[in-house]
Amino acid sequence: MYRINVTLENAMKSRGIETQKELLAIVKEKTGESLRAATVSDIYQNKSTNLINRKYLEIIATALEIKSLDELIKLESSELSASNEKQ
Repeated sequence: MYRINVTLENAMKSRGIETQKELLAIVKEKTGESLRAATVSDIYQNKSTNLINRKYLEIIATALEIKSLDELIKLESSELSASNEKQ
């Protein structure tokens, strides 16, 4: 079984964005959209157990100029995820 792993932290770091607050400002500036800080936090921390709202990912991808979802979402084997969580 595979698990969806959102890698927003890596996408932000590769663009020199260090905080979620900074990301929220960039999202607002580049897209005109306002995301809730709690929403970004859940995505950033990969906490969302429900499907992540596609619109939120589109907004973030637009703001960060992400051209490939490989930069934002990875599929991991659940065995690999379980072993990483134990460490």
